[in-house]
Amino acid sequence: MCTGIRLTTTSGAVVHARTMDFPEEAPCDVVMVPRGYALISMAPRGEPAMTWTSTHAAVGVNTHGLPLLIDGLNEKGLAVGAL
Repeated sequence: MCTGIRLTTTSGAVVHARTMDFPEEAPCDVVMVPRGYALISMAPRGEPAMTWTSTHAAVGVNTHGLPLLIDGLNEKGLAVGAL
């Protein structure tokens, strides 16, 4: 189970966080996606589905070596969390 957390300071800054309440440690890595990076999504049966190029750089974490961000933040401040 995870809980998404969003705090706004009195000066208006936003802090985006989450808890990771698992019975064991989930392996994760910090991942950086540069601006202009070409991405390919996968359809069922492992076939390529869509392709696109990132407009903004992003940093976040993945889990179990998967090539995706489960939590992250792009250079414009958009924060996401896959709860």
